[in-house]
Amino acid sequence: MLLPDTDREAAVLVESRLHESVDRSLGERVGLSGHLTVSGGIATLEPDDSDPRRLLERADAALYEAKRAGKNRIHVATAGPTPGMH
Repeated sequence: MLLPDTDREAAVLVESRLHESVDRSLGERVGLSGHLTVSGGIATLEPDDSDPRRLLERADAALYEAKRAGKNRIHVATAGPTPGMH
């Protein structure tokens, strides 16, 4: 999800609300038993991002970090180079 004009703290709040919504109601609406989980990766556009792909690479890396850490987590990317990306 792209959130224009949204800082890191606001993006974390949006992601937290998404988690709550999925956890509370989505499973009931579609008739699923058990819990649905959402993993999220958050990255913000940095001043030295000359290519928008860097933002997407950091968000993707943060998502996979959240998945590695366990289910139903949010991971916020730090500024700087994306590990494993050139």
